[in-house]
Amino acid sequence: HQTRRWNPKMAQYIFTERNGIYIIDLQKTVKKVDEAYNFIKEIAAEKGNILFVGTKKQA
Repeated sequence: HQTRRWNPKMAQYIFTERNGIYIIDLQKTVKKVDEAYNFIKEIAAEKGNILFVGTKKQA
């Protein structure tokens, strides 16, 4: 994301800033994606409902 448009809660996942754009830390991101995957997998295994919500038309 551009450095002027970011959420401070994401600070721990920012690796660096380059040319006005924040670069995310992929090692930290992979860990969180794995956590999310395992959580969703557990819900699905228990026949639970999962709702994905997109906030942009492109989504």
